[in-house]
Parts: sequence; C-alpha cells; structure tokens
Amino acid sequence: MKRIMFIHHAGTKGGSFDSLFYLLEALDQSQYEVVVCASTKCFQDAVEASFTDKGFKTCSCDLPMFRHTTGGDYNLFRKSGLQGIWCWFRHYSLAKLELKALLNTVKPDMVHFNSLTLAPYACAVKSSGIPVVVHVRESVLSGIMGVRRAWLRWHLVKYADKVIVICRANLSKLNLPDGKGTVIYNPVPLFKFDWQIAKSVARKRLGVPVGAKVVLMTVSAGARIKGYVQFIEAMKKIVITRRDLWCLTPGYIPPESPHPEINSIRRVAALTLGRYRGQKQLYELGNADILRRRMLGGAYARNIELWIAAADVVCVPYIKPHFSRTILEAGAMKKPVVASRIEGIEECVEDGKTGFLVPPGDVKRLCEALRRLLDDDLLRKSMGESNYLLTTALGDSLVSAQKIMHLYKELLSQKLNTECFKNNKGY
Repeated sequence: MKRIMFIHHAGTKGGSFDSLFYLLEALDQSQYEVVVCASTKCFQDAVEASFTDKGFKTCSCDLPMFRHTTGGDYNLFRKSGLQGIWCWFRHYSLAKLELKALLNTVKPDMVHFNSLTLAPYACAVKSSGIPVVVHVRESVLSGIMGVRRAWLRWHLVKYADKVIVICRANLSKLNLPDGKGTVIYNPVPLFKFDWQIAKSVARKRLGVPVGAKVVLMTVSAGARIKGYVQFIEAMKKIVITRRDLWCLTPGYIPPESPHPEINSIRRVAALTLGRYRGQKQLYELGNADILRRRMLGGAYARNIELWIAAADVVCVPYIKPHFSRTILEAGAMKKPVVASRIEGIEECVEDGKTGFLVPPGDVKRLCEALRRLLDDDLLRKSMGESNYLLTTALGDSLVSAQKIMHLYKELLSQKLNTECFKNNKGY
C-alpha cells in the first residue's frame, strides 16, 4: 500500500475542500493510505473534523499560501499587499524546513498539493526524492509584469512531476510543457447529488413555498468575485413582476473551534478578507426592499444537494475567471444554469443547451436569461436534462478518481524504476 500526503491550503469548506473530499472518498483505499495535511496549524481542527471520521489520518504544517490567483492576491499598489508578500518571503525558508521535517515523520510515497498557491513548496518535497503532484484549482493572474506568474510556473515546470488542472483555461494560462499538465474536471459524486431528490421535499425541509420560483446562488470563498451585487440587482428587477420569486444563497459557516484564539482569527478574517462579508452585504442589499423575507441563506455544510434540489435555476454570475463546481453540481441535479461567459465556465456550459451564458457584470442580460428560464417549464426541464449529460461526461467522481489513480501509478512506477537503476549502478 502506498502512502499519499495531500496538503490542503484552506481551513474552511468551499469548492477546493469539497473537491478534495470527494476525490479521497473515491480513491481505492486498498491501494492508497491517505494522510491529509492542513497547511496552517490553526486549520487543523477543521481538517480533522472533516477527514478523521472517514478514516483518514491528519496532520498540519505552517505553509503560508502564495496568493496570485483570482481567489486572492497581493495588491502591490497597497501597503497591505506589500506587507503580505514580504511576510510570505520572510517565512518561506522556515516553512520549507518544517515541511521537510514533516516528510521525515510521515514518510509519504507521494505528495499531492491541493492548490497552486502551495506550488513554491514543491522544491522541498522534490529534494527529498518524493514524487510531487500539484492540483491547480485557481485561475492564475497575469500580474503587473508577469513576474509572479512566471515564478509559479517555474516551480511547476522544475519541481512538479505532474500538474492537474480543473479546466483548459487554467492550463493555457500556465503554458506548461507538453505532458506536464493534464485536465481533470472537479469531481461530483453522483450518488450524493441525486437528481431524484424531490423538489417538494427539499423545499419543505428548507421552508420554501412549494409553488415558488427559486433561483440559487452559492456564496463562499472569494465572495468579491462571485458577482453577488449583480445577482441582487437582477433579483430586485425580477421580483417586481414575479412576486413568487425566492432566492437561495447558501454559504459555509465554520463550526466553533475549541481553541478561542482560532475563533478570534476567524472573526477577524471574516471582517477583513471578505469571505462572509460578501454574504452579509448580500443580505443587507436584499433586505433593503421588496426582497425582504424572500431570501433564504445559511450554512449548507454537507447538504448542498438539498439546496440545489429546491431550486429551479442555478445562477453563477462571476465577474472574474474562476471555475465553479456549482455548475457541475447543478448538472448532476438536472438543473439549468445561468452563468457568466468567462474562462473556465465556458467549458462546462453549452449556451442555449444546458443553460445561458451572459457577459460578466451585465445585470440586464442576467435578468433576461433568468426570466426566460423561470417562465418556461419545458425549457428548464430540457436544459436540465442536457446539463446532466454534460456533467456525467465531465465530472463523475469515480471517473475522475480513476484518472488520478492512473497518474499515481505512472509516477510511482517511474520512481521505482529510478531507484532500481540507481541500485544496479551501485549509487
């Protein structure tokens, strides 16, 4: 049995967290022993709570993220951005030493980084003779002169044995050598996202009127790029003519930690980084007028499929390139989508067939597309069926896991051959 250490960059649940969870669920546990490492020690309790009950070992190591993606970056025109990148480089060497010490303790056969933001630590793993996989789940930024993007790419080319990206757009931005990168879309467990969950049952559990017309938009990490302001503006216009409109805005709220200092850190992060500030502003915008009492938000935790089952249409109005697993989850539940025509999203929405694509930030076009689907039951059903077929082709978690396990076998076989060659040469 081979031991694989997955290093995860986030302490709260969101798209990358769920994608890792679904991947580990689908891995053949008779072949692979899994160790999940939280890249920040204050996130250890959240990682343990999610993975230990599934039988996965957990650990932690302080590896600050290098932020240069649409999900978060260092703004070099602001003092806070300059301080942030300076602090990162100041702790970089110590973080690599801590990671090497952890590798000596865990002794993994392979390390799988779950984010591009952790790519600079691949050198520490590679120097220990351990194969490295980097999972790019974010869209890298171009930057002012492209230096930071080139620096991240250099780490991928030099130290990563394989780079997995979740869409073709992310791969093209990194411009990796042939054979280095492979596209594997985010996994969706079809047994969990079951389209046969009755809409009436889901609405009863959530407290939504059975006869309402319901639009869903998830609010999670990186809320500032999710387009929640445009979403609310569109809902305000639609509710004038559709008094039966309801909006579902689920997000993830982390459980209280037994460590008071961690709860303090989370409260400060919520205020300064905008993870939950976006949802708070969303409620304030909606409750200011006729949307009052027609918006339902809360923590979806592990039952996001229930929220999607209750919806008629799923809305993904992102204003910056950022792949959305919500689109694939909607497809698994046979729901049509209205999404922004941006990189990544364009790959999993067939405009006019599985949903509608609209220009990012265009509230008028967003309203038109949503109204068209809300008014036409047959169109919603037809697009939902087509979206299901597309999702099963792109994101079935069992198929994704098979592809990744094949990649693991290939890299572990190469490592074994290299070791045998060295032994035969007497090194």
